[in-house]
Amino acid sequence: MALLLALLIVCHTLFTTHLCSATDTITHNTTLRDGDTIVSNGGTFALGFFSPGNSRKRYIGIWYNKVSEQTVVWVANRANPINSSSSGLLRIDSRPNLVIFDGNQTNPVWSNNVSIPITERTNPSSLFYKLLDSGNLVLVDENRGNRGSPVSSPVFLWQSFDYPTHTMLPGMKIGVNLKSGLNWTLTSWKSPDDPSIGDYSTWVDRSGPPEFFLRRGSRLIWRTGVWNSQQGWSGIPTLESESVLNYSFVNNPDEVSFSYIVYNTSIFSRFYLDDLGKIQRSVWRESGRRWDRFWEAPGDRCDNFGECGAFASCNPNDPWICSCLPGFEPKSPKDWNNLDRSQGCVRKRVCDNGDGFLRLLKIKIPDASNARVNMSMSIKDCEGECRKNCSCTGYANGGRNGDGIGLISCLMWFGDLVDIREYMDGGQEFFLRVDAVELGYVQTKRHPKPLFNLPVSDTNEEASANFELPSLELDTVMVATENFSPANKLGTGFGSVYKGKLPDGREVAVKRLSKNSGQGMTEFKNEVTVIAKLQHRNLVQIVGCCVEKEEKILIYEYMPNKSLDFLLFEYALDGLFSIKSDVFSFGVLLLEIISGKKNSGYYREDPSMNLIKQAWELWREGRALELVDPSMGSSYPIKEVMKFIQVGILCVQENAKDRPTMSTVILMLECEMTIPNPKQPAFVFISRTNSPRTSTAGTGSHSVSEMSTTIIEGR
Repeated sequence: MALLLALLIVCHTLFTTHLCSATDTITHNTTLRDGDTIVSNGGTFALGFFSPGNSRKRYIGIWYNKVSEQTVVWVANRANPINSSSSGLLRIDSRPNLVIFDGNQTNPVWSNNVSIPITERTNPSSLFYKLLDSGNLVLVDENRGNRGSPVSSPVFLWQSFDYPTHTMLPGMKIGVNLKSGLNWTLTSWKSPDDPSIGDYSTWVDRSGPPEFFLRRGSRLIWRTGVWNSQQGWSGIPTLESESVLNYSFVNNPDEVSFSYIVYNTSIFSRFYLDDLGKIQRSVWRESGRRWDRFWEAPGDRCDNFGECGAFASCNPNDPWICSCLPGFEPKSPKDWNNLDRSQGCVRKRVCDNGDGFLRLLKIKIPDASNARVNMSMSIKDCEGECRKNCSCTGYANGGRNGDGIGLISCLMWFGDLVDIREYMDGGQEFFLRVDAVELGYVQTKRHPKPLFNLPVSDTNEEASANFELPSLELDTVMVATENFSPANKLGTGFGSVYKGKLPDGREVAVKRLSKNSGQGMTEFKNEVTVIAKLQHRNLVQIVGCCVEKEEKILIYEYMPNKSLDFLLFEYALDGLFSIKSDVFSFGVLLLEIISGKKNSGYYREDPSMNLIKQAWELWREGRALELVDPSMGSSYPIKEVMKFIQVGILCVQENAKDRPTMSTVILMLECEMTIPNPKQPAFVFISRTNSPRTSTAGTGSHSVSEMSTTIIEGR
């Protein structure tokens, strides 16, 4: 008992100059020196002096107390560090400001500048700063409660949550307080060693329905899209599937804000803006003692604001990335085909009385800064209002626009449509204004829009930069194939292929996907997208497709004497034909064109040899030109052919990660640039009988080395 009494006396003696034990408050008698900390009541957060990264400068900050990796969530003096690790101290002055001093207590290096009118000031002893378990540092007057509440419910005269740095914690708001003028904005650090204000910040745009933007200086980098209470932000479809967090958006006369809470408070979750301009959400995993990243933005090229210019959509699964919206064409076809999409697209035909609207699904609706909001208009009336004005380029149903306001039934866009992107899942619907010709084309196909509107490679610069894939009715396909008659069957692979004749007399090959193939709509779209983008005069042409009932069907031009299934699929692996495998297939095709040989052709001298292996060995030995078809003689540009061989081998490298994307391949072929040296390709060995005409694909593949197995991964 005497020992406890002595300890209490010592603590009381020291308390006016130094903290003797962990506490969650700073009072007018407290001096927090470098090395001291205060800890929230539940032990979740701590406040004290720290040095970020490799810096020796000292800052007052708040960090997770229960996380082994020091993770700072708020910094007080981010622009005014202390240069010595022994001279910093923190105390409260009479206003009551939270003040940081460097050495002497004459000139503070930082203050939170609390402004409380003198008439409202109370006894300083009733004022103290408290670190809450939410990570919020608050100034409390224990003698005053919140308005209408008992004194036991304290009022916050100041809180660190009103002045975010680079981290958003549960319960914190990002947005703007329209009454006080406070901007709840995230600002990046300059670097991991320097917490002063960096290049990136968040910003809320209220010129239309509110959207949150990420900026670098004044340049827009990324946007959330418009809020829909049923789906969240249209530009963050992954928010819909969250089961750990609950998101809230408020839009009323007092504030526009976004916040979230965590259902399980034992989970440490944070959003933060890093110094490279990425907004990330991460969760602490104690088992691995690390932060696991669950989401980030910008996440891909299509997240970049305005990546494809006006009146174009961005698809990250499309090797061309950008495509003009239906009824639009590239403003500069030459630049567009050279992969410069910054000028975007323009309308093919002017507005007239026959205009209508196409329904675009699963998209991030356009930047809404030039959109008009009508909260009382039905979606049908919205269409009628938009139709009256040629400047109205589209409309959408906005859904509920936050917890503080009612239903927004109508959003109408005027002027350019910018920053549209496509999603495989999620997103919203948008009604695009198109001319009568475009509308008539779509209506004759009994679809709300063409299934695909894709850029097409063509050697003619004046050629159209878009390819719209027609949709045929199932009845038409059945008549063309005589109800898929066995007599018309050409072959079987990942589906049956039939010969058919369309009403206009064209002979076609119809690939009917097997219902037992396991290929779903995603894989089917992949296949259609890739084949549609491979349009070329030397390749089989795709005529259209049919998606009706349970049928998924592709229609190609008919190639006599050969099974279409055999021609299209010398390179489809495990039933999956994707954009990535297309890079490998393109490389094989390029080598076949140069050599005049098939990759799976028969090599009498060495039955284990194939074209890829031969090309690699000749390249490695400096004899690559021996691959050229002898019928060419010497009438070819050596430099160009060498480049084509090099690009072809790059496309078939063993590791899929080493293979270039198709957009990079195009740049290599069309531009003067340094091309990397290829690594060893994936050697696909084919099981053969003695006859070169009866080759069949083996069940596996392996490299030249007998020590390792190669699995062909399409890029």
